Amino acid sequence: MLTVENITYEINHRTLVKNLSFSMCCGEVVAILGANGAGKSTLLKMLSGEKKNAEGNILLHGKAIHSYGSAELAKKRAVLSQHNVVNVDFLVKEMVMMGRYPHYKNSPGKNDRNVVRQTMDVCGVSELEERSILTLSGGEQQRVQLARVLAQIWDCPGALLLMDEPVSGMDLQYQQQTLAIVTALARKNFMVITVLHDINLAAQYADRLLLLKNGRKWNDGSPAEVLNTRNVYNIFSIEAQVSINRQTLKPFVLPKEVLIDSNKFHSNSYHMSTDNLKTLKDTYLSYKKANPGKRIRDIAAALNVSEAELLMTGLGETVTRLNPDFESVLKVVPTLGHVMALTRNEYCVNERKGAYEKISFTPHAGLVLGDDIDLRLFLNHWKYGFAVVEEKTTSLQFFDVLGTAVHKIYLTEKSSLDSFKALAVEFTANDQEAALINKDDHKVSVPVGKPDSEIDIAGFQLGWNNMKDTHEFFMLMRRFSVSRIQAMHLAPEGRTKEIALETFKGIICECSERQVPVMVFTGNAGCIQIHSGLVTNLMERGEWFNVMDPEFNLHLRLDGIASVWQVVKPSVDGEINSLEAYDKDGEMIVQFFGKRKPGIPELEEWRSVLKLESEHSV
Repeated sequence: MLTVENITYEINHRTLVKNLSFSMCCGEVVAILGANGAGKSTLLKMLSGEKKNAEGNILLHGKAIHSYGSAELAKKRAVLSQHNVVNVDFLVKEMVMMGRYPHYKNSPGKNDRNVVRQTMDVCGVSELEERSILTLSGGEQQRVQLARVLAQIWDCPGALLLMDEPVSGMDLQYQQQTLAIVTALARKNFMVITVLHDINLAAQYADRLLLLKNGRKWNDGSPAEVLNTRNVYNIFSIEAQVSINRQTLKPFVLPKEVLIDSNKFHSNSYHMSTDNLKTLKDTYLSYKKANPGKRIRDIAAALNVSEAELLMTGLGETVTRLNPDFESVLKVVPTLGHVMALTRNEYCVNERKGAYEKISFTPHAGLVLGDDIDLRLFLNHWKYGFAVVEEKTTSLQFFDVLGTAVHKIYLTEKSSLDSFKALAVEFTANDQEAALINKDDHKVSVPVGKPDSEIDIAGFQLGWNNMKDTHEFFMLMRRFSVSRIQAMHLAPEGRTKEIALETFKGIICECSERQVPVMVFTGNAGCIQIHSGLVTNLMERGEWFNVMDPEFNLHLRLDGIASVWQVVKPSVDGEINSLEAYDKDGEMIVQFFGKRKPGIPELEEWRSVLKLESEHSV
């Protein structure tokens, strides 16, 4: 029997497997399924004893896996790795005999030779026994390796066979044959655990499926129990139809077709010629020299290029392009320690210092739920990532397909520079060429709702009044095809009120004076950043209204605000009031709430400030 109890594996402050538990008995075949990077191979290496778990226990027949001696363990556990590189010119029969090494000291006996003969016959490689392993195809080599690991435990009932993608490189016939072999082996009182990518092969041959996501057990059960459209989407982020095969009575998964517009190939970015790169770099440096203190975003606008394109003029010097595996990059960010997170849109900049904590990802969004840094991440809008080391700042910067910044992370004097360097090395992209971005292929259209005359206004207002949670507002707008600014005008009576800009500023000032904690939401298509706490040091300079606190800065451009609304949404915790500022296109700039958590009513101090200051509505 194999028992796995709350095992965890960490490396370089990254958790690859977390609190995972399961058990299995002799006679079972368990298939491990999950997306790339889910922790499947890491789990298999932990079960084999190759990697040592940081927490928890792995018991094989009641004994800790790491307490076995190597010779004893080799008779109770065999491993077929994903990659078996052989550079020596061994014959096939010699390779298979290697599986018997734990069973003899000097030379193989009669039983060893019989076992090798049987396993080669079973795996269909007997005719290849005098061939060099180096002359075989990839699929043939994989079958020889299977014969080797079978020979290792062939006469050891109760042993555990671990296989990492055993049918990769095999044709259809041998895929089926290989899994049929290990299933038959299990019926002879062995245990088999295999990592597979083909869901339908797993459903056909495995007794149980162990579904992994982000290093955690998502589900564990028979194929019929765990294979449904919801689980397939949650694990692989793909829609699929799941039906029952009438002949086998086992689930069959048919993914929906994925369509990609070929017209977009090479259209949004392509390598910048050396001459163009030098010209842009020279222009950028000249402009900076003539306009000291001007920010890169404003320089990009003046030069009619994207901020990302300007940043890429420093590739190979101050800038390193990162692999676009942003989920993995972000999981390492906590190792940087204390940093400054920056998220902005055209008219508002939100800067919050703290640590990235409690990071998780779903198919729809990423979450950072730290006490200081609170983010909602929409990685489908992230295209480029860079590690940037400049004279005065060190940062990670992320951009959308148009080269517009969606999120930045700046190191502070408390940050770990060594961790930053390690992150940059680990995720350095192979392609370090500068890219040109063709904005014409990605024109952004502002979402608009239906004309008021086509909207079920009564139904929309009823839905608004019946909300139990403020998050239902997004689904409500989608259901009735109403834009955000349109919702302000079509709201039920008493639910929205337009207020003057001066009133809006007065409310923020009153919160500062009375020390009323607030929540400040600032976002773009790729990221929403939330500050929860006090706003103390307020400062107005020109067109900018600023919060200049030690751990939180907000920069709000007043001339970009077209309207401000006080909005009231019902919830199970009572009415929730917010202030929402919009630009001329109806896009949200910034949103203020009284600080609260789900399940807790709104602060009375926040309501008092709103009541006091909003008497002068437009």
